[in-house]
Amino acid sequence: MNHKSYNNPGIKVNIYIINVEQSFFIATSKFINNFRTIDTNIYEIIPINELSSGLIEKLRMWDVLIIDSEAVNSWENIELIYNVTENIILFSENDNIDINLKIFLNNMNILILPRNKSLEDIKIYEEYLYTVISRSTLVFNDVGYVREPIISFQVSNHNTLSLVAADKSTIDSIEKLKKIAKVPENVNILLVGPTGTGKNIFAKYFHYQRIQNKGVNITYTHIDVSEFSPNLINSELFGYEKGSFTGATQNKIGRIENAQKGILHIDELGNSTEFQTILLKLIEQRKYICVGGTEEKDFNGDIIASTNIDIKDNKVFRQDLRERFTYKIIIPPLKDRPKDLIRFIDLFEERLLKSINKYLSSKAKYFLKNKEWPRNIRQLESLFQNCVLLDNSEITEEDVKNIYSE
Repeated sequence: MNHKSYNNPGIKVNIYIINVEQSFFIATSKFINNFRTIDTNIYEIIPINELSSGLIEKLRMWDVLIIDSEAVNSWENIELIYNVTENIILFSENDNIDINLKIFLNNMNILILPRNKSLEDIKIYEEYLYTVISRSTLVFNDVGYVREPIISFQVSNHNTLSLVAADKSTIDSIEKLKKIAKVPENVNILLVGPTGTGKNIFAKYFHYQRIQNKGVNITYTHIDVSEFSPNLINSELFGYEKGSFTGATQNKIGRIENAQKGILHIDELGNSTEFQTILLKLIEQRKYICVGGTEEKDFNGDIIASTNIDIKDNKVFRQDLRERFTYKIIIPPLKDRPKDLIRFIDLFEERLLKSINKYLSSKAKYFLKNKEWPRNIRQLESLFQNCVLLDNSEITEEDVKNIYSE
């Protein structure tokens, strides 16, 4: 059996095998030995009680579960597992599966294989195994399995940043940013998404990609419009000359000077109609004058703006400004990115809880995955930060419910 080879994404995959015929266990081991592009561990688990207790806590979204239907004492267990990992192969006699259950399993994309030991079925099993392992370790988009769920990057000497990319919408946004970063001329990008969806991380990822493509370090200048009153925005962005207003005792360079040949990121743009007017002129003319000055200066750099408002609403966002942004990246809320949500839960549990010997119960994970997050990633991370303060090592569903409702 010849399969296309993929680069190892740096993820160790745990394969859990429960109550499966020995011939399939042996086939799994042989297959994995030949599948050298993926780092794996194989565990054979026979006790049934592992399924409803410790195993579910161990599972991560990229792990694989291979199980015989006779080992499933409750189909709720399969649903709980599915909320952690979708990479499941189920052995069963088809005649023994209720038609409604078949529909349920098919809707969940669980692979069902007849329970017998023929060589032909072992070959089918290998195809199934290849499918779920590929699906578990690499995220699928239009050009195939191309990326691990987490992209880590570092700009200059700053902290390493992580961008979760498991959902297709997120992958598409990243691919688009990578393509834009290759454009030789200055670009105008508009990032649109609700509060807490990670717009700043996307902007910094573009900065990282720009550096990779240009081969030199470039500056990244961030200004949050909501921090300044309308009459201070001009002087903060463009600077001012001594004596231009009361209190201007010396010249001040504006933030736009720091962004020359780099990136100027305007955050919370939709909060100020005054600043929208200022930015429209800057994008159109690529020129500016500092407050109290007379000399017109050129701006040579990329402009990124981000907003959490509806850009199609002309009452809050200028149509002429919207049209000046050549590239628009729409970042959906976390509730519309279920695979990203699962990965964020795993990420925050790993970074914030497991480092201090705490973990989420399976029911707590199920609760987190199925809740809406009005403040998105920021709210989810805050919940985990509050879990750190709890005395118990197992974080229960009741614990996360109490924190969620605060």
